[in-house]
Amino acid sequence: MAGRFALTVVNHRRNLGEIERVLKDLQVLVAAHKPPAEGEGPPPADAPATAFDHPVSLSGATPERIQAALQFRVSPKFESTSLLDAVDWIADQIGIPILIDQKAVEDANLTADVNEKSVVMSLTDVSAGTLLSLLFEGKDLKYTVSHGVLQITTTAVVEDEDRLTVRVYDVQPFLSRGDDRNAEIVQLLESIPTLVDPSSWETVGGSATYRLLQRTTNC
Repeated sequence: MAGRFALTVVNHRRNLGEIERVLKDLQVLVAAHKPPAEGEGPPPADAPATAFDHPVSLSGATPERIQAALQFRVSPKFESTSLLDAVDWIADQIGIPILIDQKAVEDANLTADVNEKSVVMSLTDVSAGTLLSLLFEGKDLKYTVSHGVLQITTTAVVEDEDRLTVRVYDVQPFLSRGDDRNAEIVQLLESIPTLVDPSSWETVGGSATYRLLQRTTNC
């Protein structure tokens, strides 16, 4: 009997790109550490270091880091400021880049709204997240964390990105028959929920699910 591993993920569309990026990074790690093929000698002593010799970040900018930045307290004083300039000011204050989804803004005919110098606001000691919400009131705009990036986009895009989507990934190529590192690789695959939007998974009260399944087939 032999088994083939498949990874079944049900998660928000906004997180799927990050999950796939983690899987690609893991594939690079596995490929770099595979033993030499039969008849192939060990790598020379001066060969370049593999990915396992120098740890590689699998998660990039974590949701926790971005959420912490959104709690940073700020005291804005905007006078005839554009929404874009206000967002740039917030990004400077919290030390996290904030990207504008230009295509979504254009598609929703909101380009004039974000460029108009109409923001007049003076507040003391508010969180950056609260300030962003106040700036977007009545403007059909929201901020979201997508692929490890804090992004400004439209309400329609956010609602679409929140939709649960099913993906099935064939992860068998990560595993080598007889490779004693298989158990470690499976453990890494099972750790993905700790790397991508940890609060979204059912184990902590979210709605996303994750299953690493082994389908048994006849040899």
